[in-house]
Amino acid sequence: MSASEMAFENEFHHSRTQNSCVARAISYLIHMKLSTLVLILIFLLILIPLMMHYYVSQILVHQTQVAQKAHPLVTNVDLNSDSSAHLKGRIDEMNRIKNSVSNELLQLEAKRNKLHQSLETYSGRVDELKQQLSRLQLEYERLKYSVERARAAQLEAAERDTPLLARPRPLRAEPGPRPALEPPPAADRRRCTLPECWDYSLCPITGGFSFHLYRPLSDASDAAASRLLEALRSNVQWRSDPAAVCAYVLVVGGAPEPARLQRLLTAAEHWSGDGRNHVLVAASAPAAAALDSVDTGRAVLVRTPDAGAPPRPGFDLVLPSVDGPLQGVPWQTLPPLVPARRPVLVSFQGELAADQRWARTDELTSSLQSLSQSHTRDVVHAEFRCPEDAPAAAPSPVSAAAGGWRLCGSAQQRSERLGNATFALLLPPGGAVLQRLTEALRAGAVPVLLGEWPLPFDGVLDWRRAVLRVAEPRVRELHYMLRSLTDGDILSYRRNGRELWEHYLSSAKAVSDALLTQLAERLELPPPAAAAVPAQSVFNDTFQRVTVDVQLSTLDLDEYLGPIETPHASAAYQRNLTTPRLDSYARWNLFLAPHRLYPAVPYGDVLPAEAKFVGPRLGFRPVAAGEGGSGKEFSESLGGNSPHEQFTVVMLTYRREQVLLSALGHLYGLPYLNKVVVVWNTPEPPAETLQWPNVGVPVEVVRVGKNSLNNRFLPFDAIETDAVLSIDDDAHLRHDEIVFGFRVWREQRDRLVGFPGRFNAWDTRFGGWHYNSNYSCELSMVLTGAAFFHKYYAHMYSEWMPQVIRDKVDEYMNCEDIAMNFLISHLTRQPPVKVTSRWTFRCPGCPVTSRWTFRCPGCPVTLSEDEEHFIERHKCINFFSRVFGYMPLLNTQFRVDSVLFKTRLPQDKQKCFRFI
Repeated sequence: MSASEMAFENEFHHSRTQNSCVARAISYLIHMKLSTLVLILIFLLILIPLMMHYYVSQILVHQTQVAQKAHPLVTNVDLNSDSSAHLKGRIDEMNRIKNSVSNELLQLEAKRNKLHQSLETYSGRVDELKQQLSRLQLEYERLKYSVERARAAQLEAAERDTPLLARPRPLRAEPGPRPALEPPPAADRRRCTLPECWDYSLCPITGGFSFHLYRPLSDASDAAASRLLEALRSNVQWRSDPAAVCAYVLVVGGAPEPARLQRLLTAAEHWSGDGRNHVLVAASAPAAAALDSVDTGRAVLVRTPDAGAPPRPGFDLVLPSVDGPLQGVPWQTLPPLVPARRPVLVSFQGELAADQRWARTDELTSSLQSLSQSHTRDVVHAEFRCPEDAPAAAPSPVSAAAGGWRLCGSAQQRSERLGNATFALLLPPGGAVLQRLTEALRAGAVPVLLGEWPLPFDGVLDWRRAVLRVAEPRVRELHYMLRSLTDGDILSYRRNGRELWEHYLSSAKAVSDALLTQLAERLELPPPAAAAVPAQSVFNDTFQRVTVDVQLSTLDLDEYLGPIETPHASAAYQRNLTTPRLDSYARWNLFLAPHRLYPAVPYGDVLPAEAKFVGPRLGFRPVAAGEGGSGKEFSESLGGNSPHEQFTVVMLTYRREQVLLSALGHLYGLPYLNKVVVVWNTPEPPAETLQWPNVGVPVEVVRVGKNSLNNRFLPFDAIETDAVLSIDDDAHLRHDEIVFGFRVWREQRDRLVGFPGRFNAWDTRFGGWHYNSNYSCELSMVLTGAAFFHKYYAHMYSEWMPQVIRDKVDEYMNCEDIAMNFLISHLTRQPPVKVTSRWTFRCPGCPVTSRWTFRCPGCPVTLSEDEEHFIERHKCINFFSRVFGYMPLLNTQFRVDSVLFKTRLPQDKQKCFRFI
C-alpha cells in the first residue's frame, strides 16, 4: 500500500469517526429532555459574555501600556521629581505657540476683511463703470442715429419740392377805401356766384376768414335777432376793426320798412356801391321779404328757404330755426336713443288754411290718413286739423309770410307727442318745416321729408344720414318703407340726427358758427387754428433745477428697443388748405368739429406702400430699408405705415414728489421719447432741494390753475407730437411695453391704446350700468393711467365735449379716464385697443399673464383702492350715458401681442420683443 493510499484511508476513517460523533450527538439531543436542553442553553449564555469581557479587558490594558511607552508626558509621574521643571518648560512652550498662532490668525482675519472691503469697493466701481458704459453706449447710439437722421433729413429736404405750411396769420389792414362799383342788374343778381360777386382780394388764404359786425337793424323785442347778434360777437373770427376783414355781417330782424332798409344799406360804411363781401342775415320772415324788395347788390343772403325767393345755389345760405338758447345743449330734456321703436310708428299734427288747400294736398292727406286705417298693429297719429286741447299756434313771422302747415299746441305738447313717435312727418308746403325738423331731431323722432326742400347747411351736412327723404309719388308706399327699416337703421338715423342738432342747430351760437364756417369753406379759407393751452413752468426764469444721473434698470438694458434720438416734433398744420376740402365730409358729419383747424387729425388716407421707396421718402423709416426682418432689423427702425415720429409723456402728479422723481428716472433711455410734460396739480411749487433725474429729454413741469383731473388732457403747446402717452406717476411700465404700445398706436391712430382694461357691466336686477374691474373676456375701456392717444382728442376733450362731463369729473375728482373712453368711442364708434405682455409688475395674487394693474411696489395707497372710488365710477358711467343719450362704449374680445410672440424661431432669428 502506497503512502497516498494510506493517507486517504486514514482521512476516510477520520471523517467516518467525525460523522459518527455528530450522529451520536444529534441522536443524544433528540432523546434529551427539554429541561436539560434549556439549562445547557442558559449556561452557555452566561459563559460566553464572561469570556468576551475578559479578553476585551486584556486588549485595553495592552493598548494603555503601549500608549504610555510612546508618550511619557501623560504617564503617572511624581511632581516632586526632577522632571517637573522639564514639564513646566514644555507647557510654557505650548502656550507661546498658542499665542503666536492666535496672533497670526487675527492678522489673517484683518487682512481678509481688508481684502473683502477692497473687493466690495472694486465691485461697486465695476457697477458704476458698467452704468457709465451703458450711458456712453446710449449716447453713442444717439449721436450715431442723429447723424443718420440728419443725413436722411438733408436728402429729404433736397428732394422736397413743396413749401412748408404754418398756421394762418391774421390779415393786415389795407390803407384807403375800397373802390365803389355799380350794383348788378336784378337778373344778374339772381345768378350771383362767389367767383363773380365776391372780392377775393380781401380774403387771402394766409389770412384766414374774419368778419366785422354792423349795428343790428332789428327791434329790441326780436329775440332771435338778439341771440344771433350776441352769438356772432362771441365768435373768435369777429373783428372790431372793419379795415382788415374778409366779410361784413348785418343782422336784420323784426319787420323793417323796405325804403328805410334800402337807405341803410346804401349808406353802410363799407357797402362800396354793390355790397360785395356783405352777408345779410334775415332773422325773421318780414325781414326776408323786405330784403327781397330792395336792391341787395352782390351781398350774400342768409334766410329761411320758405321766405321770399329761393336761395341761390352755392351763394346764399339757409338759416335754420333759431329757437334754442344762446349756447349750450339742454341735455336734461333730451330723451334716450333707445329703444329703437316707440309706441307710435309715425306722427304728424298740423293745420292748413282753407285758401292754401289744393288738389295735390288733398291727395297727400288722404293717403296719409290711410296709414292709420291699416290692418297692422302699428299706431299712426296723423291729424290734419288741430284738436281742441292743442289749438293751432299763433302764426310765427315765418308762417305768416309764407303760409304752410301751422303747428298745433305748445312746444311742450309737441315735444311729448314726438317723444313717443319713431318717425315724424314733414309735409309741404313749407311754413314751419325747419321748425318741425328741429323739434323732431331734438325729440329723437326720425324726420320723414316728403318731397324736396332746402335744409340748413345742405352743402356740407349729409342729411341723408339723419333725414329720410321720400318722393311725394311714393306716399302710398310710405308705410312699407318705414316698416322695412331695421332697429339698427332707426338708431343710426336717430343718433346722427341728434348729433347734427346738438352741434349745428341747438343754439344761436351753434347756428352762427356753422353759418360762418360754411361761408369760409366756400371761400376756400381754412378755419381758425385751435387754441393751445400755454404751458407755464412752475419754475421762474432764474431758478436752476438740481439734476442727477439715473441708473438704468437691468430689465431695460437687456433688450435693444430702438435708437435714442434727438427730440423732433411732428409735422403740424401741413394740411391747412386740404383739410377744408378733402376732409370736409369727415369734419362736418363724422367728427363734428369743422370750426377749428388742428395741428393734425387722427383720420386720413394712408399712402400707398410704394410711396416709401419711390420718390421722396417723406420721413418713412421702413424696416431694413423695406426688406423686412425679425427682431434685430425690427428694433433698428420704426417702420409702419406712417412717417417717423416720437411721442410725448404727460404725467399728472399731486403731492408725491419722490414717487414722481422715481417715475421720471425710469424713463431714461426710452426710445422715441420726445419730451416729458409733468402736470403739477399741487398748489405749492416743488421744493428747491428736489433732485430731478436727467432723463435725456426735456422735462417741463407745468403749473395749472387748479387741482383738476381734467388737466391731464389739456392741449398744452408744449406737446409737439401727435402721440401722447398719458401715464400716472405711480404706474410702472417696462420700456419694451411702452415701445410696443407706441408701435400699436401708430397703426390705430384714431383709437385709445392702453394697458389696464375695464368694462361696463349691465345691472341685470335694477338696470343701468356698473363699472367693473373683474377679470373678463370682454373689455370696453382702457385706463388712461397708461394709454396712448392722439393730441387731437385733447382738444376735443377740453373744448368739444359737453362741459357738464368735465364738471362731474371735478365734482368727484374721479372718472376722467372714463370720460376719455366715452369721447373716443363716441367719435369713432370703435372700442379701445388693449396691449399687454406676459411678464409685468403686478399686484399680489394677480396672474403673471395679464396687466390688470401696474401699481409699483411700496407706493402709497391710491384712490383706486377706495370703495367710494368705485361707487363714484358707477355713477359716472350712468351720468355720462345720459349726457351722450346712449352708451357709446363698445366691447372688444382680443388684446394685441407682437407678431412673433410664442413663435418657434431658428437660432439665427430674434423675436420682435423678448417678453411681448
